[in-house]
Amino acid sequence: EFVCKNGSYLDGFFLIDSGSTDNIFNKEAVRLLPEESFSQECRQVCAIHNVGEKCQVANIEIKIGDITDTVPFNISQNLDFSKFFGANRIIGVLGAAFMCRHGLVLDYSQKCVRSSEMEHFTDDGKTFVCPMSVGFYAYGIPVVCLINGEKEFFCVADSGCNTNTLTKHALENGANCYENIDGHNSLHTISGESITDLAKVNFSLLSVWENEERGTDLVSDTDVFQIVSGKKNLCWCDNKEIPPISGLISSSFMLRKKWILDFNVGFIYVNAA
Repeated sequence: EFVCKNGSYLDGFFLIDSGSTDNIFNKEAVRLLPEESFSQECRQVCAIHNVGEKCQVANIEIKIGDITDTVPFNISQNLDFSKFFGANRIIGVLGAAFMCRHGLVLDYSQKCVRSSEMEHFTDDGKTFVCPMSVGFYAYGIPVVCLINGEKEFFCVADSGCNTNTLTKHALENGANCYENIDGHNSLHTISGESITDLAKVNFSLLSVWENEERGTDLVSDTDVFQIVSGKKNLCWCDNKEIPPISGLISSSFMLRKKWILDFNVGFIYVNAA
């Protein structure tokens, strides 16, 4: 829910997007906001290939479960929410910073968003573990390390993406363990729409245990990825010592694998069955 001009709350849905640092508001609902919500501030919001949009900021009071908060939202003119969600009333996108602020958990094993019950993280009873610290330090979002052959690539754990995504460069410069699939897909971001090819990819994800004696493990899998051409990376930062982002691990993959993203303790993990 969010507060409208008349002071009442309007019901709707928020997309929880762990692949976005910032919150984004649906431009179609802007007319319902109180005038005092709008700020003089503008922010540059970037997406694929570091291309983005300069957005006006509005500070909007929202209510989700027991949480009531006034949250800064970027108002994008490029994102068409109806194209993604049809007639569903999508108010906007809540990013990783909001999840951290309120100590929330994106729990694919229970298919819910909930408050974290952890104060300290432990490896016990886990089959996959990845700390969020590296991704948050570099990009403000959680990343995992995908291994293709002997090469490593950063991929965002992106709940706002419904199809795994990988650059053509990362696909072809690994062990070439993939099979092209007939057909195409569309990648929609704040920077526009891209038509992608599809491939079935064999890959591994790096599990980094807190227990130093366990060190690291590789968790192997096979899944379909949409392949983005044009540039070597999806995103990069100014610090050349930090690896660029080469792919996205989708919400559908995380649901199938029952991932848990705990933004309170800063870990992605999978519980043993």
